[in-house]
Amino acid sequence: GFRVRCICYSEFLSQRDNKLFEDMFEAFEVGELVTYSSITEFKSDKVNEKGDIRQLTVDLLKGNLTAAPRDLPARTKGRGLVEDILLVDEVDMFFGLDYYGNTYNPVAKIR
Repeated sequence: GFRVRCICYSEFLSQRDNKLFEDMFEAFEVGELVTYSSITEFKSDKVNEKGDIRQLTVDLLKGNLTAAPRDLPARTKGRGLVEDILLVDEVDMFFGLDYYGNTYNPVAKIR
């Protein structure tokens, strides 16, 4: 099986689409495998997969990082490992000035 992440530039549109298809996903028993979000939420989730990247950076620079970031938990359904698929809604918006060529820069304040 696959886990599906549907992203859009708009949180409102993502939530609207999720509500529209929710009953169908549940009918096919795949509701827990489909996630809708904005591109911003997706970026944050990916960057922080193994822990809070900001806190890990502060800990590393202060010499307080005592262990490697946690391993990703195995995601399984049935007999095998679940793979991820990314679907981009309104993909033309990602080629506009607000997204194309821009970077995601999480910042940590060191005190």
